Amino acid sequence: MKIVEFTEKNHKIIYFIAMIAIGIWIAYIKGWILADFKFVSAKDAVILIKSGKYPTLDVREKKEWNRGHIKGSILIPVAELKSRVKELQKYKGKEIIVYCKSGNRSIKAGRFLVKQGFKPINVKSGILGMLVEGSKKYPEIFESK
Repeated sequence: MKIVEFTEKNHKIIYFIAMIAIGIWIAYIKGWILADFKFVSAKDAVILIKSGKYPTLDVREKKEWNRGHIKGSILIPVAELKSRVKELQKYKGKEIIVYCKSGNRSIKAGRFLVKQGFKPINVKSGILGMLVEGSKKYPEIFESK
């Protein structure tokens, strides 16, 4: 049977398999599956940061960080994390809050950090969510230029 004939006869099955594959891919990218670390809401992240007990890692780009970030956060863009992970050694085995703009790059960073022996806590909606949740109540934790 030629591929065209097979496709024509089985297009519904092929479509169904493709939709499942896309769903699994989205779930992986969003961290809904195969993410072996904690996730917290922006509201909870602000409370954890305010406690002063957790270091924060910003995995955005420098230009994003310059527009505003969590005071005292460590900036290591996700693209540089592999080559700069040694800068985080004192936090190995400890919980560290990881954030980006909206919570997607921090999932990638979290997956890498777990493999390196860290305990990342991903902020679901990133700094955008934290600004909404905490900028009026806890403006002292944010820094902008």
